[in-house]
Amino acid sequence: MVKNVGAARLLAATKIFAVTALVLGLSACGWHLRGQVSLPESMRHVHLQADTISTTQRRDIEFAFTLNKVNLVPLSEAAYTVQLFGIEKERRADSLGTDAVADSIALSLTADYAIADQQGIVVIPRGPARVSRSFNFDRDNLAAKNQEEQIIERELRQELAQQILRSFRYALRNRSEAPSSTPEIVPPVHEQLDEQTTPGATD
Repeated sequence: MVKNVGAARLLAATKIFAVTALVLGLSACGWHLRGQVSLPESMRHVHLQADTISTTQRRDIEFAFTLNKVNLVPLSEAAYTVQLFGIEKERRADSLGTDAVADSIALSLTADYAIADQQGIVVIPRGPARVSRSFNFDRDNLAAKNQEEQIIERELRQELAQQILRSFRYALRNRSEAPSSTPEIVPPVHEQLDEQTTPGATD
């Protein structure tokens, strides 16, 4: 009995060692997880401001950022802030069958976002990121198809995050290569409020 337990533990340890060696070997060869965005160290300390999206949406975005080695930190510790203003979903028939019922569904997600650095200088002005995917629709198996759609929607949210990171990397690369110019600066919120509430001059 003791011998069997010892052999089982040895086998388990051997499997763990083999998997670890495989992962390390693939990493050394430059292999990355599918869809992973390679970011320089200076871009990895990010604050995500996403108060207007749902908890589920935020969780999927955060998961994708973490997968791409982005450190989500408080605003005071962030080199950059990614602000998500909203994520909109569009669902439409992609193709129709002979009975005019959808054979496939096109699902699209659009994120409204902007990115600024720690000084409030805009890196990416407010604008959209959009991803979409089509999948077959089976009216005779609605439960399974609804579950599939939920999985696809979650994957699309993660693809949105990756698209944002790719745009972020591209924008910073272009900014570092471009000649110096007067940057666009977004005033802190408290400064904007001060400007609106300052009383006018009196004679």
